[in-house]
Amino acid sequence: MKDDTTQPRVCINCSHDLSDNMADLYCPHCGQYQVHKRLTIRVILLEMLSVLTNVERGLWRTIEDLTLRPSAVVKGYWSGMTRTYFNPFRYAFLMATFSALLTLSTGVYDKQMGEMQSEGIVSGDLADQPSDEAAFQAEINQKIQTFIRKYLSFFTLMMIPFGAFCLWLLLKGKGIYLGEHMVTSAYYFGHTSLLGIPLIVLSYYDVLHALGQMTISMVINLVYGAILIKKVNDISWGRTILTVPVLTILLLVILTLMSVSIGFFIAILLR
Repeated sequence: MKDDTTQPRVCINCSHDLSDNMADLYCPHCGQYQVHKRLTIRVILLEMLSVLTNVERGLWRTIEDLTLRPSAVVKGYWSGMTRTYFNPFRYAFLMATFSALLTLSTGVYDKQMGEMQSEGIVSGDLADQPSDEAAFQAEINQKIQTFIRKYLSFFTLMMIPFGAFCLWLLLKGKGIYLGEHMVTSAYYFGHTSLLGIPLIVLSYYDVLHALGQMTISMVINLVYGAILIKKVNDISWGRTILTVPVLTILLLVILTLMSVSIGFFIAILLR
């Protein structure tokens, strides 16, 4: 019976001698992942999980440190600790996608939209409009909601470059590159997506209503953002308190313009 493990003495990619590095997962010379087991179903499933979450590249460490020591993650990644911490853009994609899937699959998104319409937060009353115009507007609203549902995580990810650019403008004198602000922005939007997941669960069980979730979510995002911006950019609390509201307003304006643009193009296509 064949042994189900293989112990290569050289890297299968660059033929580097691995005699002194048999316990390493990666070749110290070229970085090639070293397979030490036969490709059973279990190994394949673990490899698929690794591709999706890249656990061995610091996902859990990144979650813990972003929660307790967020500036350590950002500054660590800036300094080149790319193996200690999860890639910021993959982290943002993973968390934003998971949050969107959870919101849609549990019906929380539809429930929230219904509650916001009934409370007048978003407009859904077309009774005062002519029948043809009301029908056309209803069709536009339906198309917009379909688009938003389909690309819900896309809106979060689209805010990363805008958030970075706004930070760069507001803190231009700090000498931080736009690319470094991109890292900060990606970690911020990724982690606030994760922090919002308990609120989704509470909304699903009717513990929170739409307005309550929006309020708590905004408070969490503002507080977390303030701490992150202050610590990462080494600025005073006074400057932080001035920067965060301006940054929030700029991002809300950008998000509103994006939504209006989507509605405008949908209306043109329907005409």
